[in-house]
Amino acid sequence: MEKLHNLPGVIDTATAVEEKPWAGSGRRDHGLPENEIAIAGVIVGLKVAKSKRSGELYAQATLEDTTGEIDLICFPRDYERLSASLKIEAPVLVRGQLRAEQDAVPKLSISSIQALEDVPVRLPQNVRIRVALERPARRCCRS
Repeated sequence: MEKLHNLPGVIDTATAVEEKPWAGSGRRDHGLPENEIAIAGVIVGLKVAKSKRSGELYAQATLEDTTGEIDLICFPRDYERLSASLKIEAPVLVRGQLRAEQDAVPKLSISSIQALEDVPVRLPQNVRIRVALERPARRCCRS
């Protein structure tokens, strides 16, 4: 999980559940579109169903991490593209938008899923190394 510290914009489920959906939360500095967040965790409890309106498939699941869990929803427009990734039984990075009905716990509407091991980590462009130089003690060796 050390990898998560180097990923911009990744939050935990506890933070996501406390956030207000659609409130411009000032996340533009992390490279994700406005109102989009990223959470790392494991997908559990996947349920696939048919939409009553369109008859297309959609999915609901839960994303768990070390701080808690958040409900996920994958609408029909994204389900076909993401269905294989939803079945991954390994840590994943999920990106999406928070949605909530009035007085309800927010759900994350999924826009992308990526296996955590496949997520590229941005390495720093510059590295500064400071070396403290002390005066070496004068040694005088007489044989």
